[in-house]
Amino acid sequence: MLSAFLTSFGLVFLAELGDKTNFLVFYLASRYRLKVVVLPIFLAIFLIEAIAVFFGAFLRNFFPPWVSYFASGVVFIIAFFWLWKESNEKEEEDVKNLNSASGFRLPLIIFSSFLLAEFGDKTQFSTLALATHFDQSLIVLIAGTLGMFLPNFVVSLFGERLARWPYLNVLHKFGAFLFLFFSIISFYQLFNLILG
Repeated sequence: MLSAFLTSFGLVFLAELGDKTNFLVFYLASRYRLKVVVLPIFLAIFLIEAIAVFFGAFLRNFFPPWVSYFASGVVFIIAFFWLWKESNEKEEEDVKNLNSASGFRLPLIIFSSFLLAEFGDKTQFSTLALATHFDQSLIVLIAGTLGMFLPNFVVSLFGERLARWPYLNVLHKFGAFLFLFFSIISFYQLFNLILG
């Protein structure tokens, strides 16, 4: 249980750190009150992670074990290349002008902007692979949600300083190699199942 939590939290945290949505969160937190920004982002993250965990658990529970190992291995290796590529390029994010939004519309716009920006992103992809790999869906959901929320919350508090931190790319590369490592483990389990 602890292994599933720490692995899920660590991998999702590293994948999300320095992601394009961090710049969106930084912009929003610099323009609006923190409580207006944080809750919609947390809800969007929870929904994104819940969808990923649902599909990961579906793959794990309704298909033979080799499908789960193969799927998680492929997804982990895709996440490795995705994260490695992003660690080598500076990504610019266009942020929508939200000045005209007010009242209840602003949290709704923040929620939908974040949801659309993260949907199908490497972080959600990673959670899907983790849910396929571990049979503790709730733990993966909680750890994935926290791992995705924490970097965005930190950015909302210390965004400018964090964006200038020179070692961000090193963390991305380390995260990429962790995904590669888990891909190797998944394929090893697949071959053990086939041969053994």
